[in-house]
Amino acid sequence: MTTLTAPLKRSITSDWKTKFHNLDVYKPMWLGRLVGPFFHGICLERSSGNNSYLPISHIHCLCRDFPVVSLTLSQDLLSKRSGTQERISAQFHEAHFPQAAVRLREASLLPFADSWGLRDLIAATDRYQKLGRSDANCPVSLFESVALAAAWLGDLDKAEASLAKYEAIASSWPENILARCGGHHAWADSLRRLFGNPNALREAADLHAEKLKVIQLPKVEMLS
Repeated sequence: MTTLTAPLKRSITSDWKTKFHNLDVYKPMWLGRLVGPFFHGICLERSSGNNSYLPISHIHCLCRDFPVVSLTLSQDLLSKRSGTQERISAQFHEAHFPQAAVRLREASLLPFADSWGLRDLIAATDRYQKLGRSDANCPVSLFESVALAAAWLGDLDKAEASLAKYEAIASSWPENILARCGGHHAWADSLRRLFGNPNALREAADLHAEKLKVIQLPKVEMLS
């Protein structure tokens, strides 16, 4: 059985990079770029047996401090036949990854070929909630990402409108979802306090990019 050794992981990462020219290597089995205050990338998540991997497209908002790059708006590679997760065996990587890359790109809610903007992110968030994934039922980090991105862009009206919409949705969630934040009102208020200083949000995003060591990745402007 072929396992994912360090040289093979580097080779697989390099192969995927040839299919996504706008991305660069973040670390082995992970590609990314920066779009405004977001890390936008593809994680090639290894299986517990270290003999296969699952391609996942995702974003991570840099406006808030977090110890790792999160898999927000995550979309797994899905089987064309069954619609379930499709892992790629290390043994058959070369045969399967080209078509897998095409399918992951086509399914992505945000484009990899070009930049994208706030309205694209909002549309992607709306579509994500309809995918039927368990993490799409109460997408706290995704809602936060939209509101903070609007504030980062300086569009405080859109930031407030988005947050008001998401606060109303969050009011129907089980209480435990936002219990650590003190409930949906306290959660929304904590975000509103960040809206008042877009410059501070931009500085925080830069600081967090350096902390997570993603600052060196290719960067494009986020559209308004």
